[in-house]
Amino acid sequence: MRLLLCLLFLAGVCVPVARANAAQAPVELAAAQRAGWDTAAILAQGLAAADPRRFPGIHAWLKDYRAAGGVPGKRSASAPARLDAERLVTRNASFWRAYFELRPGDGGTMLLHAATLLAGGEASRAAYVLLIARQSPDVDKEMLEAMNALLQHAQGVLHWGAQQAAEAARLHDEGAHAASITRSRAALEAWPANGLAHYELGLALLAKQYLDGGRKPPARSRLGIHSELAPAVEALAAYARAREHDPLLIRAYQGNEMPGADSVLILGKSIRPPWDIVARDTQAGVRDETLRALAGGLAEAGIAELALAVGQVLIGREGGYDDDDRKFMAANLRLLAPAAVASVLKRLGQPRPEFARIVLP
Repeated sequence: MRLLLCLLFLAGVCVPVARANAAQAPVELAAAQRAGWDTAAILAQGLAAADPRRFPGIHAWLKDYRAAGGVPGKRSASAPARLDAERLVTRNASFWRAYFELRPGDGGTMLLHAATLLAGGEASRAAYVLLIARQSPDVDKEMLEAMNALLQHAQGVLHWGAQQAAEAARLHDEGAHAASITRSRAALEAWPANGLAHYELGLALLAKQYLDGGRKPPARSRLGIHSELAPAVEALAAYARAREHDPLLIRAYQGNEMPGADSVLILGKSIRPPWDIVARDTQAGVRDETLRALAGGLAEAGIAELALAVGQVLIGREGGYDDDDRKFMAANLRLLAPAAVASVLKRLGQPRPEFARIVLP
């Protein structure tokens, strides 16, 4: 693990010190992606020690990892260009088979999840997984330090992204809607997973619709996809991408994203209060009841990736799966990688399922 911490530190300093503008990828992003990819390489080396006959999902995912350019145990000058975190992790059936072949709530598993997301540029989602991972019962001091090091990288990217979105918002407030659109698009060219920039783009596109129709746009506080004008396809897509890259960005929800439920209400009342507790705590001190409330809210909102992560922490604390746990996992997994559900349920339904653990070199 000390080697892992060293790699994370080096990834943070071996980058140019010049600051990037909105048309260039920020140095924070390059450093974060490299840190994530190097961390994933170390953890993949540990995964490779698993017996392929007993843990076929792990080795199926390692095959996908290698196909994406990864070499277990080997550092790279940078993360692969255009690494698709959705394809390699979030919607990869082999990843979830491997995930459930590993001990529930295992710190190394959750670190691998976050590291690979970060390597693909998904700084918001990586940060969320890392904050959840800190509640795992199986995180020692050095593992926690590794999580916090990656979290610092993710937060650096998020800070840069927030600055770019704030500039687009300023232009919007000044009535320069075309300039706001241009600014948001430049920020997204530099970092495509910037949820705030997608949101600001959606708002500016809605305002432009009013202007194109010869009408004055409403104030920002009243501008949304439920405004008087039906939003254009591009504006709706911007909102959707904001939610995809930052699933806890409440402003990007309008309440109608889930059939039969108000998504804004769920995020504001069922998710935000327990999430604030989790985000503040660094010592795995959040009560099980709080984590259960958070997992339930995330599942109700369809934020399946984070719901599964919280669920694994709880199961790790409890020491095993029961029928309700298996139903919860299957329901959320169907939203991400339905091809993995049957094999995962078969394994978890065994009287004494066997689990691997990432062994660090």
